[in-house]
Amino acid sequence: MENRKLLGSKLVFLGTVLCFFLPFVTVSCHGRDIFTATGRQLATGSTISRPGGFGGQAKQQISPNPFAAIAALSAISGLILSFVGKRMIRGVAISGAIGTASLAAMKVQLDYQLHKHAMGMAQNNYQVGYFLALLLMVVGTGWNFYKLRQQENNLEDCTSPREELRS
Repeated sequence: MENRKLLGSKLVFLGTVLCFFLPFVTVSCHGRDIFTATGRQLATGSTISRPGGFGGQAKQQISPNPFAAIAALSAISGLILSFVGKRMIRGVAISGAIGTASLAAMKVQLDYQLHKHAMGMAQNNYQVGYFLALLLMVVGTGWNFYKLRQQENNLEDCTSPREELRS
């Protein structure tokens, strides 16, 4: 029965991990896409191909984004902790909260970096992977804090009669 109660958490965090393999952000300049990066590429760093001068392709190294890496690790840890059981529900909720904050911070940082380096000539277009990961992190966080609160209320209900019997 305990496994069923955390099935929602397992599915949410598994979905979040899988979102990191989807496109997260596309950088475009004057309406023309320059490159697209997945969440995994942002978290671990990668070499991407982008249009070069005179129709050629240029290779560009993307450094790992620390916020993307923290969000990915939070999703993985939330998934692992949800397999441990109800006693780790607080850890699952905290993992989701850290992941949510990290994804939001990643977006702010990427927007700032692009604005700083491209002087407003290019823009970030966030893709389905980013929005799904953010949504699933928020849902996972909320669900697990709700379950934690429910668990604490059940404990209070179990201790109340004992307190009354002692009086």
